[in-house]
Amino acid sequence: MGTAFSLVGQDLPGSGNASGPFDPGYVEIQDFPRLQFPFTIMAWVRIPATSNMGIYPIFSTGQGIPAAFRGVSFGVQRLGATGNFVRLTFEFGDGSSYNFANVRSCFQTINANLINADRMIHVAVRATNANNIQFFINGTLQGGFCNGGASVTQPGYPPIIQANNARIGSHQRQNNELFNGDIDEISVWESALTDQQIRTFMCRKIPPATNNLLAYYKLDELNATDTIVDSSTNNYFGLPVGSVPKILSEAAIGDESTFIYPSPFNGVLQHISSTGDTVTTSAIPPNLTGTTGIHIYTVLDTPNTFNSMGDDSLCLPGHYHGVYLARVSSFTGPNLPPNFQRVNVTINGPTSPYFGKYIRGRNDSPTWFLQAPPTSIGNSVETDVPFRREIITRQESFDYDPNMPADFVTCNYPDTILVNDFPQGNLNWSGPSGGSTGSQLIINGPGTYTLTADGFCSNTPQTYSITVDPDTIRLDTTLTFCEGDSVVFFDTIVFTDTPFQYTRDSAACDTIYSVSINYSNETIPRDTSAVLCRGESFAHGNNVFTEEGTFNYIINNPNGCDFEYTVDIVVLEDPEIFLDFEDNQLCDGDELQLRVLNIGDGDVLWNTNETSSTIIVTQAGVYAVEVTGDCGVQSESVQIEVINCLPRLFIPSAFTPNGDGRNDVFLVKGSTVASFTMYIYDRWGNEVFSTNTIDEGWDGNINGQPAPMGVYVYSIIATGFETEDILRERGSISLIR
Repeated sequence: MGTAFSLVGQDLPGSGNASGPFDPGYVEIQDFPRLQFPFTIMAWVRIPATSNMGIYPIFSTGQGIPAAFRGVSFGVQRLGATGNFVRLTFEFGDGSSYNFANVRSCFQTINANLINADRMIHVAVRATNANNIQFFINGTLQGGFCNGGASVTQPGYPPIIQANNARIGSHQRQNNELFNGDIDEISVWESALTDQQIRTFMCRKIPPATNNLLAYYKLDELNATDTIVDSSTNNYFGLPVGSVPKILSEAAIGDESTFIYPSPFNGVLQHISSTGDTVTTSAIPPNLTGTTGIHIYTVLDTPNTFNSMGDDSLCLPGHYHGVYLARVSSFTGPNLPPNFQRVNVTINGPTSPYFGKYIRGRNDSPTWFLQAPPTSIGNSVETDVPFRREIITRQESFDYDPNMPADFVTCNYPDTILVNDFPQGNLNWSGPSGGSTGSQLIINGPGTYTLTADGFCSNTPQTYSITVDPDTIRLDTTLTFCEGDSVVFFDTIVFTDTPFQYTRDSAACDTIYSVSINYSNETIPRDTSAVLCRGESFAHGNNVFTEEGTFNYIINNPNGCDFEYTVDIVVLEDPEIFLDFEDNQLCDGDELQLRVLNIGDGDVLWNTNETSSTIIVTQAGVYAVEVTGDCGVQSESVQIEVINCLPRLFIPSAFTPNGDGRNDVFLVKGSTVASFTMYIYDRWGNEVFSTNTIDEGWDGNINGQPAPMGVYVYSIIATGFETEDILRERGSISLIR
């Protein structure tokens, strides 16, 4: 695992940002794992149409020794007098330059038109073994050849005691060559992905916990100096060295995607998104030569720009779709040839009818273009795709709330009616006192006034009616209560035993109530409650309560109805400290959660000055807390002890395997060891001994023969019983005969 930085990667819509050009900067990834066959490397890249000769690395590993090539390197090579010949390159081995006996190089030529179009393309290398290296362009398997290093079977690396790093946009070779272009969406896999898997993850974001995903760099950081986040679960973060500019990416990336790669290509592709849209393409026309597949992807977010949409952005859904024609060749120049055929795309929505669509070429396009709405509104829109296109639908919807019911009655005039802000379009009033426009209506007399709102996302108007009635409203009601009791009537306390009239003034119509009185001899239920601290009591009637519970009793009323009371008593509990461990011991470097229970509405104060009910503890000491509440101040404390849970090892510095019975074996001793692995290497980095148990040592033999005297290097990895932390030890021992 790499260093666990506390960082969260940007999650920008679509392909987000990319990095480039990598000149003079690059990205350094420290302590990156040593790649062994099989593995796969994929990325989106834009190679400049003109560039100098040389190697332009996309991703490399094994930066152990300056000016020497060790590990693997995936990149682009420019050949020719002006660098006009382009090919993908993949090298692995242990040497200093091309064509050495211990370096194997593989190549695949890229169609020049694809580069001259100055577009991002998807490239991948699948390394199954030393003799099976395959290249992919836009998800299509290419040819290629390998030379040199016929006996090389695995990538070579520096000795294990030296750091093994990786780089994006560079490798550590003579002249420190850099990638003079743009890179996005790099993923490294610990398996040889199938053709289907390469296409599956070509046009969609990769879930962090995907099987065999070793590292994943979206390169969506906002600034040239930001830490480069690994979006896999392994956290192999990178640090920019020099300047690594950030630009909008043009890669065809969504949150979900569907693809088709038949041969010959005569079918159609249908993608049903999680939003319910169905996106369908027509078959590829015959003159779209070089197109080997189609990808449809969906971005489950609003786009990175609403340029040229204006207020229509309020009418757009929170997702959009993209179509990418996977090509292995392209046109020279930015303009399409005359009579160029295109792939037709249809989007069918689940419910909301569409009123049109906006389109743009790709994620880095600054402007969307509105295509004219269809002659009749429906659940379908169509467009065409020359190379790639992103589409967002403009919906027919109207959800305007003027903050009043559809039929509103007022009894007061003159009066002024205001509605809330209308996002766009027109508000028109009509009525007996004339019409007005805007959010304000002045009522000068009785009658019916109509508000019409239109022009939001469509031309479908909505109407609201306001009726002005100047009459007084008369209502009859009956009150039932006990003799001598009172009743609250519209915030007024009334004591009476005879019928009466009550006039309620209102900003609208006044209301006159004719009230009759009905006496009752029934028992009337009443409720009360109390919250007590421990030791307190609550008195009600002739009853005294000290315990928690629900109690029922009757209080006689000599003037009328008896009252049956239900009393709820709540007794507040004292606070207590809760540990999420069984004891109060804490391993050094770990953390422990302390939590206060039963605080109610009290205020919490720890001796660490924290005021939350839960704190995190990492050091030994006494932790005390006070809770100030309705019952005064309660306090608790706990003693935390920090212990070292890592294994303790004793490692000799030398041994003498001469058969005299003393110090004949290099043996490591230790305590609290749960697991133990040890490797021993000679000074050339060759493994001479390994063991998975601490009770087994090295007897000084290699393949049954005595090893020569000298210095050897050991590497130990161990874990303890009390923690999942890993103890790593490296050093040297002397073999003396």
